[in-house]
Amino acid sequence: VSDVVSITANFTKSAGVTTDFIRYVKSVNPASKIIVGGSDATPRYDYYLRNGADIVVLGEAEHIFPRLVKTLFEEKR
Repeated sequence: VSDVVSITANFTKSAGVTTDFIRYVKSVNPASKIIVGGSDATPRYDYYLRNGADIVVLGEAEHIFPRLVKTLFEEKR
């Protein structure tokens, strides 16, 4: 499993599947950083954080995501 996994959570109906996947990733590689974004994650960021996400991006991630990943890899050094 990758060191960084990003998930788009757009539908409240699939939130359970998303959090199941987060738990799976963490079980395979506990050091993985899970980043969640999307139209469901923005208003319900606390749900995803409580269920294993390390970071929730609020709103549009196109501009911030590359800098976020770069920062995560710089912290590992």
